[in-house]
Amino acid sequence: MENKLSKLEIDNITRDILELKNQTAKNIILIGEKLLQIKETLNHGEFLKYLEKKVDYTSRTAQRFIKVYKEFGNVTTLSDLEPSKLISLSKVSRKDREKFIADNDLKNMSCRQIEQAIKETKKSHKIDKIISLKVQTTAMKISVTKNKDDGNISVPNNDISKIYNDTFRMLDEIYLKTSGFYNYIESDLKLTDFESLLISRYFNKEISHVQLEQVIKQNKLNIPFIQDEKEYLKFLKSFNINNSYMHLEYNEETDDYYYYYNILKDHELSYSIVVEYSLENEFYFWKDGVEISQGWSDDKSYICIYLGEKLFAHFNDSKEFRSKIEKLFKIYKLHKKCWMDLIDKYIKEQEKQKREQEKLAYNRSVKDAKFKYIKDDESYLLSTYGVDRNYIRVFKGYKEVAQYIFDVGMNLYNLNFYSTVCMGNFINELVEEAKKKNIVLIHILKLKDVLQKKAKRVYDQYSKEQEEKYNFYHDYDFKSAFDSDIKEKSLDIFDNEELAFLKAMLDDKSLWRKFYTKTAIKIHPDRAASKGQEAVKRAEDQMKLLNAINEKIK
Repeated sequence: MENKLSKLEIDNITRDILELKNQTAKNIILIGEKLLQIKETLNHGEFLKYLEKKVDYTSRTAQRFIKVYKEFGNVTTLSDLEPSKLISLSKVSRKDREKFIADNDLKNMSCRQIEQAIKETKKSHKIDKIISLKVQTTAMKISVTKNKDDGNISVPNNDISKIYNDTFRMLDEIYLKTSGFYNYIESDLKLTDFESLLISRYFNKEISHVQLEQVIKQNKLNIPFIQDEKEYLKFLKSFNINNSYMHLEYNEETDDYYYYYNILKDHELSYSIVVEYSLENEFYFWKDGVEISQGWSDDKSYICIYLGEKLFAHFNDSKEFRSKIEKLFKIYKLHKKCWMDLIDKYIKEQEKQKREQEKLAYNRSVKDAKFKYIKDDESYLLSTYGVDRNYIRVFKGYKEVAQYIFDVGMNLYNLNFYSTVCMGNFINELVEEAKKKNIVLIHILKLKDVLQKKAKRVYDQYSKEQEEKYNFYHDYDFKSAFDSDIKEKSLDIFDNEELAFLKAMLDDKSLWRKFYTKTAIKIHPDRAASKGQEAVKRAEDQMKLLNAINEKIK
């Protein structure tokens, strides 16, 4: 390989990556560029080890960063976006990206909102493409004859039966090889999976307009029909039909989306794409002509099964899939035990990575917690939720099993937090939530005691600081804030030092209430009665001013 980096150069670049990793989101592009440099230098299979040992990235994360670099390496206007938003934006085709950026306020949108906007964009492309698509698969060659007597077009009954039976066979195959059938339609009209698949075959020109009409009539299907084919296509387009037989694909060469129709996702999860990638991660297993690997489509992971380097089945690996694959193997007479052993190895690796991810997340949570109580395999963490409130997170081992979110404004440094903890309402809710997951919390009652002590210490310390602040001000000579010769009494009579004092009062209403009470007693006109009328008048004016200030503070 030409221009190979030396060990010293790799170490220097690694330091750059680690430094960028801890900086702002705009450096994701630079990280991707540098990771690509490393990947192109290392021999096949070494890049994954490098990621784990040197920079603590998963291969999935590295691939995303590299993709972002390839997509946005020459773009500067998006450098301030968060990494997750930039990764999401890479899913938009180059052709549509400029318009997508112009139409959306990316900086003020959440990642979820951006993902939803991308889905809507893809959906609009999908419907437009369905109408204009040319045949992607070999069309069924069914003879159509014309009835000479009435001029109507008819289709032989045996061909209609074949269309009907073939559609059911395809539906069964999708169920078997993907563990289900996704069926979406924007309409009050409820279409069965079979009816939705039949319409998709019509979109793909596997079934003619006349054939579809005959299938609907003969089998009394719940599909409306219009004789004018152009009007019928417009009518079907309004339903926004989407199902497991329709797959959206992005072509980098043409920079455009197109649809293909297939029982499997055989483009995004093809052997050439998935297995080549999987050779650099832990999710590739093979034995006697069967290969198992992890593929990705629309940011979802799939366990993919290949026979003779061709995709045979795929299942979303975030759900229970072992029993479904076992059933699939039996039906297709793939009885070798070693092939189910491959699935078990995949599941074992999946569980291993899940535990590692849970451990990393747990360690970060412990590190960031404001308070923690850990006993045996139970961990109780008080963490920040949002801006101004706390929540309790409960872990059994490394797995989070329950949480309780306090009211807005309720946190460890709120004086009311101590009384809230003493009430202990959160205990029952945590116990109930854990019980739903068949988890028994042994040390949760002790949590109340230790958290109560912590809250009391914080409360006492805060109260002490406030008392010291109050003691500093409570003997303040309020007379200096008043000039009896000024007829218009307002806050404008205070100098900067006096205004600073009032500002301190505003920071804590309870401090102001104490001050108001003691000052009102001190300057009350009744106390000045023995000093003459002039002293009473001055006291009344002072009291009016004190009340005016109190009203403003309220």
